[in-house]
Amino acid sequence: ADEELVAEVARNPASTTDTTFQFADAARLSDRSIQAALRQIDQKDLVGGLKGAPESVRVKFFGNMSQRVRGFIKEEIGHLQADAATIAEVQGRISNHIAKLAEEGKIDLPEAEA
Repeated sequence: ADEELVAEVARNPASTTDTTFQFADAARLSDRSIQAALRQIDQKDLVGGLKGAPESVRVKFFGNMSQRVRGFIKEEIGHLQADAATIAEVQGRISNHIAKLAEEGKIDLPEAEA
């Protein structure tokens, strides 16, 4: 990952995210929850969201993908040209998806860190 891009995205989280769930919290989701989320998230959003994601989040998502999908997503991330604002917006959409799944009782969110 481009460390500068990850840092810039972290400094400018999506203003559209109206949920307490933040994209970086995805690293603390259970594998089952990540798998449920992966079934609902558009692959284009996944590419954009993971482009500027912290390593812990990337590892969590990649660890729950098939080798074929993981290879495709990594290749697409390498080709994607996106600025921090665009990536933050996509991460906000993914966060909202995950929060909605939690509201529907389909996944469990991690406890908030003190």
